[in-house]
Amino acid sequence: MKWHVSDRLLPGLCGLILTALTTTASAALPLPPAADGTAPRTGALAVNPVSRPGFSVSRLENPVSRPENPDTLAGASSPSPEEADTTSRYARRVERYRHRWQRLIPNHHVIQYAGSIGLVSFGTGWHYGHDDDWETELLLGIVPRYHADRTKVSFTVRQRYIPWHLPLSSRWTIEPLTAGLFVNSIFGEGFWTREPSRYSNGYYGFATKIRANIFLGQRLKFNIPRRHRISNKSISVFYELSTSDLYLITAVTNRAIRLSDILSLAIGVKFETF
Repeated sequence: MKWHVSDRLLPGLCGLILTALTTTASAALPLPPAADGTAPRTGALAVNPVSRPGFSVSRLENPVSRPENPDTLAGASSPSPEEADTTSRYARRVERYRHRWQRLIPNHHVIQYAGSIGLVSFGTGWHYGHDDDWETELLLGIVPRYHADRTKVSFTVRQRYIPWHLPLSSRWTIEPLTAGLFVNSIFGEGFWTREPSRYSNGYYGFATKIRANIFLGQRLKFNIPRRHRISNKSISVFYELSTSDLYLITAVTNRAIRLSDILSLAIGVKFETF
């Protein structure tokens, strides 16, 4: 009876063993790539994760979806009050530093004919103050040699005050009075600030290298329309009558000298950049 039962069970047991071996071998072998080019899934991953308790599709698709500590994120993104105050002080300091250097950029240029600083002079300057009432200019002048041996160069520092700006229209402005002073120096031999030794002490009593001058004048300004501006926003034409300290002293001590003898006329053009 025992051998009869064993003969019946033996084929079934062999079939179960073969089936288990086949399933194990197929799970261990890699699958061919899918048609869309994605990596194949092994037999172990073919199991539906939803069928297991405690699993969800979202947790499998994005395993790094756990929220971080909010205290850590807040500390990394926003600076402390002390750091914010330090940053704001630094920004203000840099802004003041830039503003001071930007004020040194010249905002107008001048070309002038005659005026006791050279036959032709050119230079640059700054206008500032309330309604641009003040101007400071630096100019270089060309002094032809005439009866001298060579052409000379002069340097001038000029300060001007413009009390009134009277608009005639949207494009024209008249400045009925300009007043100021300038100091001029000429480079070259034969000019001195202290008397040479060949002269007795106090023989001249003045320097020939540096002259102080005062002047009065007027200007007419044309405001260039915005659509036509290229490098300047306005152009002004001006004239000035000036005299030097030496001429004034001479006129006071010598009544034979007329006013026209001590005045010098200058005409020029001012180009206002901004």
